[in-house]
Amino acid sequence: MTLQSLNHLFYTLKWKKYNEGEHIFKEYDNSDMIVIITNGLCEVYTYFEGNKFIIEYLSVGSVINQDNFFMEDLMYTNIRCLKQTSVQYLTPEGYETICNEHEHFKIQS
Repeated sequence: MTLQSLNHLFYTLKWKKYNEGEHIFKEYDNSDMIVIITNGLCEVYTYFEGNKFIIEYLSVGSVINQDNFFMEDLMYTNIRCLKQTSVQYLTPEGYETICNEHEHFKIQS
């Protein structure tokens, strides 16, 4: 991967801040973005037999939703911020733009 490709990817990513208690995704949301946590802490959880079940905690560098993004599937867990959290995210439009200019980013079938 060239420095030009990395720069293009970096400038294609968008930024967003979430406050404590906000959800990045809720169960059954359309999961149309790949998210990278750049600051903060989140919990991934679901409900089982009426009880909250925490699956894992996510912090700086965690990548969320890359599988669902490419499979165009729904989110099946909840991701909630435990403190103010900053993320970078890639949308389908951003991915298409990068792929049109840099062939090596395309998923090979």
